[in-house]
Amino acid sequence: MKKLIFTVLALFIFSALSPNALALSNERGSDPTGKSQRQIIERTPWYDPTACVTGSPASTGPSQSTVPNSGGGKIFIIGDSITENSKVQGKVTEALKAKGYDPTFNSKSSRRLSTGGTDLDGISVFEKDVASWKDAGTIIVELGTNGAVNKANISKLMDIIKANNPTAKVYWVNIGANDTGKFITPKTADEYSQIIQENSSLGYTVIDWNAVAKKNPTYISSDGVGVHPFNDAGSQAYADTISSGLASFKGTTTIAGSCECQSTGAGGGTGDLTGKDNKQKIWNYLNSKGLTPFQVAGIMGNMQAESGGTFDPRIVEFGFPNSAGVISRPGKPETWDDNVPPDKNKNGQPGYGLVQFTFPTIKQGLRDWAAKNGKKGGDLGIQLDYLWNEMTVGVYKGLYQKMKDTKTIEEASDLFLYQYEKPAERLRAATSIVRKANAKKIFDEFSGTTAPSAGSSSGSSSTSSCGATVQSGSTTSVVEVARTELATGPNVDGQKYILGTEKIPWCAAFVSYVLKQAGAPFTGGAGENGYYIPAVASVRSYFENAGTFHPARSGYVPQPGDIAIYQEGSGPYPSHINIVVSVDGLKFTTIGGNESNKLKENTQANYNADYITGYGTPKGAK
Repeated sequence: MKKLIFTVLALFIFSALSPNALALSNERGSDPTGKSQRQIIERTPWYDPTACVTGSPASTGPSQSTVPNSGGGKIFIIGDSITENSKVQGKVTEALKAKGYDPTFNSKSSRRLSTGGTDLDGISVFEKDVASWKDAGTIIVELGTNGAVNKANISKLMDIIKANNPTAKVYWVNIGANDTGKFITPKTADEYSQIIQENSSLGYTVIDWNAVAKKNPTYISSDGVGVHPFNDAGSQAYADTISSGLASFKGTTTIAGSCECQSTGAGGGTGDLTGKDNKQKIWNYLNSKGLTPFQVAGIMGNMQAESGGTFDPRIVEFGFPNSAGVISRPGKPETWDDNVPPDKNKNGQPGYGLVQFTFPTIKQGLRDWAAKNGKKGGDLGIQLDYLWNEMTVGVYKGLYQKMKDTKTIEEASDLFLYQYEKPAERLRAATSIVRKANAKKIFDEFSGTTAPSAGSSSGSSSTSSCGATVQSGSTTSVVEVARTELATGPNVDGQKYILGTEKIPWCAAFVSYVLKQAGAPFTGGAGENGYYIPAVASVRSYFENAGTFHPARSGYVPQPGDIAIYQEGSGPYPSHINIVVSVDGLKFTTIGGNESNKLKENTQANYNADYITGYGTPKGAK
């Protein structure tokens, strides 16, 4: 811990916490005939920490997104012989222009994922060509077929992007092959593609050309190389794969309207700083960065302790002078400073601000950050932006993704405490209790604003966590309710969602409950106004009768708020439904009930997988 004074809070707050543990495992489906669930492929997609996507299509006012929902704008492709080929490049250009993109290519045959002084060293070429892509909204990397595919090289390229165009949405096309090649075999392509997939948390979305080529090896030309989609069918399929991978990307993996917008107003920060006071503004800012409510609460519980409960970015550590020489002391416990206070004096290093920035290099970084933006170090937006930069690309790079992996308030609070604040070992237990108690109270205060209340009716609206209006009955509202239930709902059994006392497989009961709370209920079932349909087959029939059922592999791209239905064959998800909460290329993330007999979030690789029957859009949902 950088400061001792705030540990006195441990004397006052020792309330026990019991947030819901959301562990990952396997479980049966939701009908009595259901078999074992598929194992989780990957848990959390990468969230662009600086992208802006907010406001549902029907919303108005300052919360409305300024980013096109279906993509578009300048797109830069760095590649090798595949995208250098005139046929492939022409098809890709045609497909991208049809979606409103303006593509630029820098591709060269035999180019590899490497650094060096030649035109074949893709990382170095990419860095030298920064002028061509520093203003691109989207970047596609098509490198890897010529080797040098490893985490170190992937990191080098991603670091270059983050340093020069941190808001760009990045995609990486993996490698497809057939058995006609002498150099790249399907096995090698699989190995390279696996490395690309395993490192996607560095900040990109994988476009899965490997899977397409596996199913259709004739897409690869028989030219002795084994990786070139240079025939007519292959070049078209390659272009379509890239196009579909971009089609559903809405800036981040979260829903439009879920408060991902950034603002340069209200304090000069690049996050959402709306709110009645600092506490609410901080809540809104962190929510706008793609964190869940309990993750935001975990960070803010630490901020509350660090700032002596004030959430004031100007606070100077107790017992140290500010720039004017004023020192806090008993009876005058709070001292403020608009500027970062001087470094070490006879008492040691003074902490400063929301998280009590302490080390000289960290404080100097804050001074430089503020000066660059024409602000003072005590500005709320400046401190939040600086902290976010530290967590994503700065000194504490990687903390953001670790925070995204937490599943409870306790985990989020302790992660920030131990990996950012870093208290002395003897202080850990007491300070951990204090901060988790703070976090729980903050969560209880603010999380209820992210979804409709239990009594909301269709046609009403609710306020989201960053002040935007979420219309009841909308697909945005469906996602908001599902996310809130994930953070606060039952750990096991699902009895909250089951109508009656009999214990049954409850995934459809959970969906019924969420749709009712979101203002887009089922009809014709049991319970109040027929909202309750507890059987998967009946849910599918409901959507078919309503005319809002979309068969899988029909070209339909599922949208957040849709209900995913798994019912075909002997796949890993028979007789099950859950709620789509985000779509990122071919990947999609769901929240479902009765998954390990719990509520769970799960990311799957392909929304067109064979075991998926289709998707239902809630009747009347917008």
